Amino acid sequence: MEKAAKNVGSKLVVVVGWLILIVAGASLLEYVRPWAQDQYENWIEGDPYLKVWVNPEARVYYGPGDKAYGNTLPGFYLSQADARSVGYRSTNSWDIGYGRSARPLRTKFEMDPFAESKLSWIDGDVTLYLRNKSNWEIREVTVWVSVESRPQRTYRLTGQAMPKSEAVFALSGSDSPDGRKWSWGFSKIRGFPP
Repeated sequence: MEKAAKNVGSKLVVVVGWLILIVAGASLLEYVRPWAQDQYENWIEGDPYLKVWVNPEARVYYGPGDKAYGNTLPGFYLSQADARSVGYRSTNSWDIGYGRSARPLRTKFEMDPFAESKLSWIDGDVTLYLRNKSNWEIREVTVWVSVESRPQRTYRLTGQAMPKSEAVFALSGSDSPDGRKWSWGFSKIRGFPP
């Protein structure tokens, strides 16, 4: 009887230990998932901040570490995302981006330095006056806009905001709220840490 109780007790300890590990792992996924999604998008669409050398005759692009980078005629620079979007293929067999990728900021603590930013929506142009009080160099901002009686929409704005500065991110040609009440907030901010 005593041996059976010890056996059940040890099995219970193992089960409780596994449950604790599963709960801890699931809570960490909240922080890992955004990074994995951004890495996947950069792998599929290409890095919008990476400059590659494009050879239009061969319909390929070269990364910064390649010998042909900047050395083929004809040729010109494009971002990796633009090169992929118009059909150029990489000379790298893995076709993975070079250099560093912008990191997402998603937690409330990371977003606080941008709280004084303003969004305006005039004649179909979305303009974000980004007040960057952080030490990050910001390259891309995704905002959500909610207009009464319309579904919430997101807008991806690109630009460059240096650390401790103000910058303008704009997007033209979106439907405006036409005098209706609307609200907005940050969905995602991407940039480079100090």
